[in-house]
Amino acid sequence: MLWFLTSTTLLLLLALGLALLARSGRRIIESSTLLITALPLLSLGLECAVPVQLSTNWSLTFPSDSLTSAGFSSALTAIWVAGIFVHLVILARRWAQVLALKAGSASLPLESVSVISTCLSQPEEIIRSHFKTSASIQTPMVIPGLHSLVLLPAAWDTWPVRLQAGALRHEWHHLRHRDALWNLWMSLFRAALWFHPLAWLSVQVWTDACEKDADQAAVTGSDPASYAQDLLGLATLQPYAITGITGFLGSSRLALQRRIRSLLSSPHHDQAHQPFLLKISGPLLILVLTLICAWTGIRHHTLRLEEATLRLSANAFPADP
Repeated sequence: MLWFLTSTTLLLLLALGLALLARSGRRIIESSTLLITALPLLSLGLECAVPVQLSTNWSLTFPSDSLTSAGFSSALTAIWVAGIFVHLVILARRWAQVLALKAGSASLPLESVSVISTCLSQPEEIIRSHFKTSASIQTPMVIPGLHSLVLLPAAWDTWPVRLQAGALRHEWHHLRHRDALWNLWMSLFRAALWFHPLAWLSVQVWTDACEKDADQAAVTGSDPASYAQDLLGLATLQPYAITGITGFLGSSRLALQRRIRSLLSSPHHDQAHQPFLLKISGPLLILVLTLICAWTGIRHHTLRLEEATLRLSANAFPADP
């Protein structure tokens, strides 16, 4: 357990550092969460592929309070599992709300389908299959699934044309990049490591980067200051903070404030113009460190096996010299 927690901390620190240096660190955070989850399996796979021989001259000093240490470790593991269970119950209740929203949605009027099709330059068939309306929401949002869905509020037709265009481009970017599914995965990752502050910070950094990319897609060909003003005008509406849903206003007012400051303070950057080497260097560094941690896990398991072997082979009643 100590090996996994140490490896997780190192990987999250590296991912956060690389994410802060990159223009958009969402892919780095996503890669790190997937590799951290697969770390025990990677270590087991390396151990099977490259078996490590037990050393014959390895000497260990066993502490006298090993039973106490084992009991303390078991207590920590029980607390960890109990925390995961509580967070999963909360996620399940929120997911039920997501399903209820999807079940209560309705098809868009033909006029709205035509307007959205023109705004996004997409066929009307695509718009009808991916866009619906709901009377239970106040701002647009994306519901995850194999067939992700954009929900528009019932008062959508009363919004100004400029605000409609910005919100549509924002949510369409989320849908195209499956951000709602990634949002659900990040919630599960945070639930599994609920006690680790770096896990919570990583999810927050990913969320900010995800919203920043969608905002940049929304302001393409328009004034970022006008888009920020539209967001500020909607700030009185309650953000819909449900796990698995990517909403137009985000999950908190603090995150919305950060988005507005980013729009007003930093110029628009096109992520597609980044060098290819810069795009892959971060995930590659994460992968290399993951393999190193997995190899360290092999040695950790080997030492435990050596300890068990020495204990079993030791003479309980050694002869007098």
